[in-house]
Amino acid sequence: MFIKKILIFVFICTFPLFLANCNDDPASSANKLLSDWLLVKISFQSGTTSYEFTAAELGYSMIMKIKSDHTYQILIDGEITEEGTWNVSNNNITYESSEGYTQTMEYTVDNSRLILTFTTEEEEPPVGPPSAASRSLKILIQGTITMEFTKAG
Repeated sequence: MFIKKILIFVFICTFPLFLANCNDDPASSANKLLSDWLLVKISFQSGTTSYEFTAAELGYSMIMKIKSDHTYQILIDGEITEEGTWNVSNNNITYESSEGYTQTMEYTVDNSRLILTFTTEEEEPPVGPPSAASRSLKILIQGTITMEFTKAG
């Protein structure tokens, strides 16, 4: 009987803590995404090498509009350069452009800041004028890209 009372007491004391943690609702998190987001900084990490650029250093302004109808637009210097649809699952947002390109990124969001992180592995031709030798060359670009946004306004 004493053990039962202790278990009931523990349950009563811990249940409110359990309920408080249930508020991390994915829909609530997704609603925080709905805004116009201004790119502030982009960074690239590959092994021990890292690069970081502010939007000013990149030389353009990028705004990402995430809308409640699950569509998005990316504007560079005020012109729409990409649009499509988006969905959220866990802490990931997946974009599918109208051209059929799909990208999934991990995200964190609060009231005024959005951070998107994804890993890339792409083969690119070398930079410079093509030559017979360089036409078959491909450079593997591999690393993690992080983009930081603030609410535009």
